[in-house]
Amino acid sequence: TTFLPGPGGLTISGSIDDGGAGLGLAVAGSGTLTLSGSNHYTGVTEVTSGSLRASGAGSLSPVSAIQLADGAALGLGQNQTAGSLSGAGRVDLGSFILATGADGKSTTFSGSFDGSGGLTKLGGGSFTLSGRSAHTGATRVAAGALVLASATALNNVTAVTVDGGATLTVQQSLDLGSLAGAGTVDVQAPWLGVGSNGASTRWDGNITGSGGLAKRGAGVFTLAGHNTLAGDLQVTGGTLQLDGSGVRPLAAGAPTGPVVPGTAGVDVAGGTTLELLSDIDLGALTGAGRVQLNTSTLTVGASGRSGRFDGVMSGSGGLAKSGSGTLTLGGANLYVGATRVNGGTLALEAPQAIAGTSALVIDAPGRVQANARQAVASLNGDGGLVLDGASLATGGDGSDSRFDGAVTGSGGLVKQGAGTLTVTATHGNSGATVIEAGTVQLSGNGALGSGEIQNQGELRLARSDALVLDQAISGRGRLVVTQGQVTLNNGANNYSGATQVQGGSLITTSADRLSDASAVQVAAGAQLQLGGNETIASLQAAGGVKLSGNLTTQAEQVYTGSLTLANAAGHALTGTLIDASRSDNQFGAGPLSISAGQALVTVKEQLQLGDVSLSDGGRIEAGRLALNGKLQLNGGNLALVAAAAPDDAKATPVGTAQVPVAGQALALAEATVQQGAGSAITLAEGARLDLKASGGGSVRLEQDANSFKGQLSVLSGANFNTAWVPNAKGTQAVQSEVRVAGQGVRVGGSGIEADLVYLRADQLATVDAAKIVARMPFDEIVLGRALSAPSLTLEP
Repeated sequence: TTFLPGPGGLTISGSIDDGGAGLGLAVAGSGTLTLSGSNHYTGVTEVTSGSLRASGAGSLSPVSAIQLADGAALGLGQNQTAGSLSGAGRVDLGSFILATGADGKSTTFSGSFDGSGGLTKLGGGSFTLSGRSAHTGATRVAAGALVLASATALNNVTAVTVDGGATLTVQQSLDLGSLAGAGTVDVQAPWLGVGSNGASTRWDGNITGSGGLAKRGAGVFTLAGHNTLAGDLQVTGGTLQLDGSGVRPLAAGAPTGPVVPGTAGVDVAGGTTLELLSDIDLGALTGAGRVQLNTSTLTVGASGRSGRFDGVMSGSGGLAKSGSGTLTLGGANLYVGATRVNGGTLALEAPQAIAGTSALVIDAPGRVQANARQAVASLNGDGGLVLDGASLATGGDGSDSRFDGAVTGSGGLVKQGAGTLTVTATHGNSGATVIEAGTVQLSGNGALGSGEIQNQGELRLARSDALVLDQAISGRGRLVVTQGQVTLNNGANNYSGATQVQGGSLITTSADRLSDASAVQVAAGAQLQLGGNETIASLQAAGGVKLSGNLTTQAEQVYTGSLTLANAAGHALTGTLIDASRSDNQFGAGPLSISAGQALVTVKEQLQLGDVSLSDGGRIEAGRLALNGKLQLNGGNLALVAAAAPDDAKATPVGTAQVPVAGQALALAEATVQQGAGSAITLAEGARLDLKASGGGSVRLEQDANSFKGQLSVLSGANFNTAWVPNAKGTQAVQSEVRVAGQGVRVGGSGIEADLVYLRADQLATVDAAKIVARMPFDEIVLGRALSAPSLTLEP
């Protein structure tokens, strides 16, 4: 039936029903045909001119295909359902909803939609919009497909919902007011914009196709489901949430996967936000906006893409860099989770591009390039770290960490916090290494860069092989060697902390390599070898010490381990106490000079003493003693002990003197304590010098420059008050002799005792009960008046 309404229009209030005969309705003319009844005809509704208005509920037959010619119009006075819609006319929705596609057929509509009403796509067919839609109401794809074939097919106000199983196909780039649902959006255009109306929506479906997705407007768009679009994402307004924890609500067996492909890039414009509600992988991250990680980890770069992000990342989550490309961070970030780099390069171009609370892990082949100052909670991994004129501080969380990668560049490494940073690779950076707190330990092949070492904590050297430290060390921290062979090769070391050799060996090959202010400790089993003159604060050595030069300490030198003096030209030891009393010391043939408060020295073989100056005495014991320098004793008691037995072959005959009765020729025992020419012994008042040749050797102190204002006690033999015995050996009778010369001699202590005693002095005195005893009798009548030597000789 064809209706030709005139200018006054025509209204049909009854019901049109063809009983399924396929009869249709046609509208022509210039006026408006108004249908107000409920209609059920099955044929086509064709409007070739004029307009058709459906004002009642069900006025459009839900199974009728509407064909709306160009210039013709369809108006709604109630919500309506049509079998389908095609043509090029205009649809005035008013404030109502047109549902079309119920017949399941595919149609194209190149006309326009106006009004505040909405559009719903029903049925299994496709509905293609190629015209202009200005309606502001919602657009819903309940079934089938809605195809947007023009850039104006939908406007940037309409809220679009795509139900599960339905599809929205975008063939031309355009902006939607919003997008929600769980269906499929096929973006065949370069991009699809959503969110322009500022509303907040959630998407749980699949956005697929070759195009990209842009978030517009001030609202929040939550992207969930499993999206497979090939293009990138843009955030130009509001917030884009990525929620990978959702499962796409499709039929059983439908694929699930990441919320966005790992190849997708996201650009976050300034003033906008990308928010993670789950762990997310991205191909690239760019822009200057904000990334809110919450508790999630953002992984960037798996596809090998590069990008620069100048915004701010925050939250308790972390950042991971993968792939071969470069991610450049140009802003100061605030996230507290870990930063992990396992591929490509993470470039840091702003101070604190990694937050100071973030633990940094660099796994090979990944690397971090810092072009601005950084501080991280800890540093681990085996990748590369490039410090391009910038420093990186690590350890602020106080944990122990291990870095097996190499550090290069012109910047420096800073250790903070109480934990230990273990370095196992050779670093090639030229900046300073600063240990503000805690410990830096070198193990494996670990070596620091060429810059100075500023140590306020502990530098622990634990390599099993040889290590040469060419860097200057400063600060108040400790230097600790636990194993291997460490050589200090810089003469500018001025650190004030202790030097502890707990294992292995510490070696210097030249003078002044140890700090003057450092207290040195050598544990049992460890070794200290000094290749030149050194000044240190003190030395406590339970391990072995080998000196090739002089050693000066501001405090004591205590050698409970063995001491080896390796310089044939001699050594000088200076300190408040020199304690080298182990019997296995090896002092060589060179003279030993000592300047100390007290000296405790023991050596099995001969000891040649150079200049010795003591303020509080001590004990010096050797097999034989040669006094070839100036011995100055300013206070206390000094015991000089020569334990060796005299050599019989070196006994000196005494003229024709014989032992009484026995008749053997008298001979003088070899000197085991001998004062050399040009030497001098000076005893200050109140000081006492005890000399003992315990093996029976002679003692010869015959330099007239000697001055004994203090007390002198000399014994040849094991004990005082020992009876004389002939001591006959073969044809000789070897006798011990004490010979003392000096400007004045005050005999104190237990006195002077030997077989023969010779004293030459300007003044001679004994103190208290001290005695001068010559054991051997002289021309003893009882023994038969045989010849003998004078046993006691006093010479002014």
